[in-house]
Formats: sequence, C-alpha cells, structure tokens
Amino acid sequence: MTGKHRIFIGYHVDDLLYFTPTALRFDIGIDVRKKAEELFEKEISNSIVQNKCLSCHIAEGSNQDQALAFVSTSNSDHLEINFLQFESLHEERGTEYIINKSQGFISHGGGVQINSGTTEFLNLLTFLQLLEQIE
Repeated sequence: MTGKHRIFIGYHVDDLLYFTPTALRFDIGIDVRKKAEELFEKEISNSIVQNKCLSCHIAEGSNQDQALAFVSTSNSDHLEINFLQFESLHEERGTEYIINKSQGFISHGGGVQINSGTTEFLNLLTFLQLLEQIE
C-alpha cells in the first residue's frame, strides 16, 4: 500500500500495554519514473521502438519531417533518448493518441504496428499509464 503512513509502537511492561506518544511517520512509495524506465528498457525499447518504430521514426527515415525521431542501439544513450521522445510525445498528445496511432486507428504511414490484446499492446499501455503518473 503506497502513501503516507503513521505507526505507533506498542510494548508490554508488567502486563501493561504502552504505546509511543507520537507516531513514526514514513512514506511507502513507488518511484514511478524508475518503474517506467525499467519497463521501457525491458519491454518497449527492443520489441517496439527498435523493431517497429525505428524504420520510419528516425532522422534518416521515410518520415523525416515528423517530430518523433528515435535513435538506434548504436547510440549508447538510446534508452534515455528514446524514453524522452516517448515522454515528450505523451505530454503533447497523451496515451489515447499513441495507442490509436500504433493500431492504425489514426492515419499512420506505418500502418498497424501493434494489435490490441497482444503482450506488446499491454506493455505499451502500461508504460503510457506510468507516464501519466509522472506528469
């Protein structure tokens, strides 16, 4: 359970129960950005960005005039750069736009790249939902 928590400590002395007069306060939280970065690295970067998006969404690709340009794994900073590209697009357009584009529901020169219900779709959706929590 995430969020702000308080705990009182109780202890027994001679059959009497005592509690600390003030609560210890602590947060249990999930570093959402870190979780998004880990999911991106494990499930999005190779299977989606490198294998699907990169053929068009690259500076030298067939879609040179567009704002979304990924880099290949030959760039040692590809994970950071490509994560930031997704984050920027998400801030500008949102989850629904990216999901609809990837499924070809919105005009997409690359056509359908991800089918609903697949593991790739669920990973992408989870990643985008994590990005929503960062913003």
